[in-house]
Amino acid sequence: MVQREGRILRQGNENKKVNIFRYITEGSFDAYSWQLLETKQRFITDILSGSIEERSGTDIDDTVLDYAEVKALAIGNPLIKERVEVANELTKYLILQRRLAEKRAIYEAELPKLKERKKLIEEQIPKVKADVASYKKEKNEYTREQRKYFREVIYKYLNSDEPIKEEQVVAFYNGFAVVIPKNASVIHPVIYVQNIGRYMVELKSSENMMVKIDGVLNGLGQRVQELSVALTEIAGRIRFIDSELRSTVDYVSEIQELKEKVVKIDEKLGVNK
Repeated sequence: MVQREGRILRQGNENKKVNIFRYITEGSFDAYSWQLLETKQRFITDILSGSIEERSGTDIDDTVLDYAEVKALAIGNPLIKERVEVANELTKYLILQRRLAEKRAIYEAELPKLKERKKLIEEQIPKVKADVASYKKEKNEYTREQRKYFREVIYKYLNSDEPIKEEQVVAFYNGFAVVIPKNASVIHPVIYVQNIGRYMVELKSSENMMVKIDGVLNGLGQRVQELSVALTEIAGRIRFIDSELRSTVDYVSEIQELKEKVVKIDEKLGVNK
């Protein structure tokens, strides 16, 4: 509707000020064109406000008028305006119905993964709690030489000429087994400390090995808290999805009613003749 302004505002216009007038003629094609713009703006506003989460480029296609509709519009038939409004409302409900189906598919795919994750966390929490208690009981104040020994043993396995084919327990530290995993190396320096639970320790150099191990063991209490928070969040998400999947809300009746209205209006307009 504003493309013609390009001829006024484009480079080469020597007028410092211009006045632009828009005329809307009753009973003309203008009414249809402005109705389309109103519909598009309404959808844009809904999207920006979050009323409609997303849409495809085909959601709000322009209605294509056939010769009978143009003839009816030219003679000022008020049914045209009604038809455009009903068709736009129908499009809106079709989008909402499609979004319900898409959300349901997403929820159905997400739910089993959440339940599996919930089960794993429920199994982990008591193990970590038991390891926290064990660590408090078994924790020792190792001398500098003892810590150096642990570091050298670990580095020896990580710096092996050949990849480790099977994981190995190479030491016991504060009640936890120090495990060198299969294929570990100085290039991928990862080890595990294991008691009831199993915890990964990422190493960057031989100098900070023991500091890293201490960090993991000292952080077990924090891990319990983090797992508990995650469990609460997952349980809440599961309840929400269950509620959404049980919901019977849809727009089937509205869609059917609007479709019937469009058919009746088309019959009055003689569109299908």
